[in-house]
Amino acid sequence: MIATAKQQLSFNEFIEICPEDGVYELVNGEVVKMATTRNHDDVAEFTDRQLYGEVQRLKLNYVVKRGITIKTTTKEGAEQGRVPDVSVIDRTLWRSERKAYAALESPIQLAVEVISTNWEVRTRVMSTAKLPQKMIGRF
Repeated sequence: MIATAKQQLSFNEFIEICPEDGVYELVNGEVVKMATTRNHDDVAEFTDRQLYGEVQRLKLNYVVKRGITIKTTTKEGAEQGRVPDVSVIDRTLWRSERKAYAALESPIQLAVEVISTNWEVRTRVMSTAKLPQKMIGRF
């Protein structure tokens, strides 16, 4: 028997084949389904509402979104497709391609990850992603 290496997907291949029946990320070239608990979702929703309120109060040129796939790159240069629990995105960037279905490839202002059981892994992943700002909330 000959062992064959599993082909790793590129970011563009991931976007083309990504299933629509849940939340998926591209991790080390493989498609990974992400699942959350209700508690996790409640914390993410609370964070989303708080950030949205501050953006509105301060009249900032940002949008606050959940479930947005963003392209990140590891320190080693590997492309990843990540879905932060909450994303703060420049409004001009968000509106520049209003009809786009694809992921964001431009850097966003803030990526928020709510973590609980897999916090060591998520912390390591987020720390290697080249994002301008990251917030990791542990419950």
